[in-house]
Amino acid sequence: TEKACVVLNHLNETVELTVTLEYEMQSRNLLTDLEAKHSFYCSSFMIPESSSSSAFITVQVKGSTQHFIKRKPMHITKAESLVFVQTDKPIYKPGQTVRFRIVSVDVNFHPLNEMNPKRNRIFQWHNLKLHWGLNQLSFPLSVEPTLGPYKVILQKESGEKIEHSFEVNEYVLPKFEVQVKMPKTIGFLDDEFVVSVCSLYTYGKPVRGLVTINVCRRYSRYSSTCHGKHSQSICEEFSQQADEEGCFTQLVKSKIFHLRQKGYDMKLQVEAKVREEGTGLELTGHGSCEITNTLSKLKFTKVDSHYRRGLPFFGQHGLANISIDTSNFTSSFISVLVTYKQNNLCFDNWWLEEFHTPAQHTVRHIFSPSKSYVHLETVAGTMACGQTQEIWAHYILNGQILNDEKELTFYYLVRIKQGEMKGVFSFSFQVESDIAPTAQLLIYTILPNGEVIADTEKLEIENCFANKVGVLFKPTQGLPASDTNLKVTAAAYSLCALRAVDQSVLLMKPEAEVSPQSVSPISVLRIRKCSVNEDGEKCINAEDITHNGIIYTPKQVLSDDDVYSIFEMENKWISNELAVKVPDTITEWKAGALCLSGTAGLGLSPTISLTAFQPFFLELTLPYSVVRGEAFTLKATAFSYVSRCIRVSVQLEVSPAFLAIPVEKNEESHCVCGNKQKTVSWAVTPKSLGKVNFTATAEALQSQELCDNEVPHVPALGQKDTVVKPLLVEVCGSTFSESQRPYYLSLKLPSNVVEGSARATHSVLGDILGSAMQNLQNLLQMPYGCGEQNMVLFAPNIYVLKYLNETGLLTEKIKSKAISHLTSGYQRQLNYKHSDGSYSTFGDRHSRSQGNTWLTAFVFKSFAQAQSYIFVEDSHIMNSLTWLSQKQKENGCFQRSGSLLNNAIKGGVDDEVTLSAYITIALLEMPLPVTHPVVRNTQGSLVYTKALLAYAFALAGNQAKRSELLESLDKEAVKEEDSIHWQRPGKPQEVNALYYQPRAPSVEVEMTAYTLLAYLTAQPAPSSEDLSVATRIVKWITKQQNPSGGFSSTQDTVVALQALSKYGAATFTKREKAATVTIKSSETFSEEFQVDEGNRLLLQEVTLPEVPGEYSMAVSGSGCVYLQTSLRYNILPKKEGKSPFTLKVDTLPKNCDGVNAHKKVQILINISYTGERPSSNMVIVDVKMVSGFIPVKASVKKLQERPQIQRTEVSTNHVLIYFEELTHQSLSFSFSVEQDIPIKNLKPATVKAYDYYETEEFTIEEYSVPCSAGKV
Repeated sequence: TEKACVVLNHLNETVELTVTLEYEMQSRNLLTDLEAKHSFYCSSFMIPESSSSSAFITVQVKGSTQHFIKRKPMHITKAESLVFVQTDKPIYKPGQTVRFRIVSVDVNFHPLNEMNPKRNRIFQWHNLKLHWGLNQLSFPLSVEPTLGPYKVILQKESGEKIEHSFEVNEYVLPKFEVQVKMPKTIGFLDDEFVVSVCSLYTYGKPVRGLVTINVCRRYSRYSSTCHGKHSQSICEEFSQQADEEGCFTQLVKSKIFHLRQKGYDMKLQVEAKVREEGTGLELTGHGSCEITNTLSKLKFTKVDSHYRRGLPFFGQHGLANISIDTSNFTSSFISVLVTYKQNNLCFDNWWLEEFHTPAQHTVRHIFSPSKSYVHLETVAGTMACGQTQEIWAHYILNGQILNDEKELTFYYLVRIKQGEMKGVFSFSFQVESDIAPTAQLLIYTILPNGEVIADTEKLEIENCFANKVGVLFKPTQGLPASDTNLKVTAAAYSLCALRAVDQSVLLMKPEAEVSPQSVSPISVLRIRKCSVNEDGEKCINAEDITHNGIIYTPKQVLSDDDVYSIFEMENKWISNELAVKVPDTITEWKAGALCLSGTAGLGLSPTISLTAFQPFFLELTLPYSVVRGEAFTLKATAFSYVSRCIRVSVQLEVSPAFLAIPVEKNEESHCVCGNKQKTVSWAVTPKSLGKVNFTATAEALQSQELCDNEVPHVPALGQKDTVVKPLLVEVCGSTFSESQRPYYLSLKLPSNVVEGSARATHSVLGDILGSAMQNLQNLLQMPYGCGEQNMVLFAPNIYVLKYLNETGLLTEKIKSKAISHLTSGYQRQLNYKHSDGSYSTFGDRHSRSQGNTWLTAFVFKSFAQAQSYIFVEDSHIMNSLTWLSQKQKENGCFQRSGSLLNNAIKGGVDDEVTLSAYITIALLEMPLPVTHPVVRNTQGSLVYTKALLAYAFALAGNQAKRSELLESLDKEAVKEEDSIHWQRPGKPQEVNALYYQPRAPSVEVEMTAYTLLAYLTAQPAPSSEDLSVATRIVKWITKQQNPSGGFSSTQDTVVALQALSKYGAATFTKREKAATVTIKSSETFSEEFQVDEGNRLLLQEVTLPEVPGEYSMAVSGSGCVYLQTSLRYNILPKKEGKSPFTLKVDTLPKNCDGVNAHKKVQILINISYTGERPSSNMVIVDVKMVSGFIPVKASVKKLQERPQIQRTEVSTNHVLIYFEELTHQSLSFSFSVEQDIPIKNLKPATVKAYDYYETEEFTIEEYSVPCSAGKV
């Protein structure tokens, strides 16, 4: 809505007025009226939606003697919406969910994108619709995303893009904040200054501990040629315990810093460290102040830019008010110079001289032919919304020009009688939100001779909104997980969005809050210059918008932060109260609300606080894990923030899983006074294996026994705090697992098994993919730290979703779980993408590696298939296809780039055929139309190649070639009682161990699965003979599954699950009757399972009580059931025959000499490949931490700088080091570990090196740290 105003003055007759807008071949009357001789008239009008920016306005006045018409061009600017994005916090950890909302006044959007630091689009939403101007969205981050800044990009209908940034990083929230307070500037002649350091926990209580302050003036090498001690920074250190307020204030003498001497930075820098009492945790804060030799500085503020002869000239009301009589001024401009003290014009090369800055201001004379002027007096400061503002206007008029006029109107409607040729008057107006934050006030009058005299004044108005939003917690402090109420006040029928952020997050990543200052109601306006000309006249500016005689000036859009809950208000101005839980974290929470109303518009609340706090609480300190036989000290620390002393009882719950003996005299209770703490310790020896829970309770007691000469206080709330913390108790040696599927089970253990480590389970499923569906995130018992391993978390979800869709078994829970895995896997895989669209095992690290043809084809087809379920940017797929096409040779085959993922499939000339078959399968599974068959027509000698080609020709619809290859494969099949599989030619016969049947190598599972796919991919459908062979293949494949439903490595897991899902869909039938499975031991154990249509996807599992032991199974009823027995145990490392790796592990220091020998240790590892191949496949070295020790992350990360080491990972109590391959040449490397928790009777830890694809190739060594038998 716009407004047109007309002023008619000095008329002697009544006239007819018409104001017309011509716009896109349309004409609209804005004003049509018969007017009196003197009038001021305004009318509102709407401009219709249009793409045109040009219009004309015509003013016509008709009277008995007067006839006036004027036509002028007008520039029309389309009003843009005010749009901003909020996230629920400014920084996220990997694996967290990013929640954000869009706030806008309109509803039409182009796609909204989410981009990571590599500019990869990872999420996209199309055609967003807003509810009352709001839309709230979220997406999960993968557990291993690209770290750094991310952007949410919103494209508006006009094409304009709104961007909002947030950060993804691995961080630990700060426990407390260190604040440094000091002057912003000090003079170079000052003798002293004060530095104050305070540290507060995030819940507002002071930190007790040692404060160290370091004040430095750094040497400036660029401004001095000093040498020796004169070229060093000047520093002074102060140290003291913090007082009861958590502060340390130091008066610092300036003399030591030579403030007058040149050659040093003109800045003092302060580093303050606070070491928390009891824990030794140290955090740092910084501060600085400028050193200045400018001892005085003058400046003009809010001063007139022009002067009018005869009217006073004003400066800012303040320390020095200026008012100058201009009656006798004749110059076109005047210059005002204000000085405090003259400067010394002599300069010294070594010493600073004092300086005083003067102020100068130049003003120009405003010309009036009649020497008549009006001037608005400057308004100091910012106007508050809701107040009545008085404005003073000064004027001077030429009496000869007025002639016989009885009165002269100044608009803003203030009349002045003739004869008052010079004077001052005031008028007032209501300051409201519709003119915030900046307005221009215009005052003018029209003299009888037609001259217009005017003045404008820029008004600064506080940012405010018509929708007054308020939020309030009642109470504002509460115990964690207790109840509180959130009161929200807003305009009638407002839609309100709430957000609360942990203060610790804001300490680590400060952000600008969404506030009236960052969001302005008129920020949608743009300043543009008109592109329309009339008869060669200058273009007019449409940069101001006039309303009620006041000109509004646009303000730039600022976009900002945060988010969470949405609800609607009802009725008039109303307060809603929401019952909420205080978050279960002891910290301060910053909360606010954003509301939108159809009538009152946007409103923002002030930020308020909610403190989750306990008067006292308990913390347990214990290691992550220990080995059976080790002992450690469990510490329970009670922190008190009650101002008075309390008497606390600290008890550890007794458990048969451990033995706990108090370290000190076992007292029933302890005195803990205000802002202090008490630690109680126990010497603990675990007795049970697995997860052991420690439960400790602290309780404030009612007691007459004095504490610090006073009766102890009992808090009204939070008198008791209970903490439960787990400890993992392990056995030494390395863990092995195996699975069996016979009807008669004989569970046997190897001779070097660790006593007590054996455990077995028996599981029953009614679906061939049931086990894999239950463990989609844990299909392999090995790391997922490279680009190929990550795909095992990605691709199987596609086959599971497809299978369940086709069989009608898909539930919303399984769908949500699978899509979540696809989403996070997609994000992670982009870490391994190269700029040319290819992918490699470890990504484009320092541009050292090239894209891998195998992996790129694998990712290419998987991304294309996943598009049915999640957003995958098309460019990722097309870029990979382009890269692959560039690798195609003239004969149609593909050139290899990068190393083969598994060198067991290498075969000289057959590499090219195998690779081409694999890529052709990827292209056809995408699916792409069959336009280019594989050119090379070969009878490859490798079984693996034949299996790939058979499936490739099956996909291409070449049934004759498929049948020919399957016949050839049948002759090379290994056929056993009821199963069929394929193995590498010339594979040596394996000797079965007495205690377990080893799983087949990865490549054999993979080639058998490809053959199964070839049997199942027939046109129009597989025959009964094909299905009969397929069933025998499936029986062999399922016997190779690990307890989680996966196989040995990535490729065999992905291809085998794809084949099993295809077989399951081809043979699926609904159960009419239930099946019963019974498992019995030779003793008294017996367990029965029922499998029917309702629970076919349910994993039913029981722990077997006797290991070793003998068990039998019986199955009755109808339908297929899948049985699996899993046996896990630990074995001690022992040298048996030739090892595929030479592995040596040492530690430094070697003995327990020195104070810190047990604190920090260097682990040195030497490794080489000693197998029969020229080099190994990808190798992972898994270093388990000695109990109570943690790796120094910086030293582990530094290993990645070595070209042979592709990647490192630190997880709980393991360090993983990845090698793309190892050769017969030895390789040495080392990293550091440090003691976190002291442990008694330390046991050795293991280092295991293994081939990722040939998992039976491994070597295990033990290592110990110095002082292993030391005291706790």
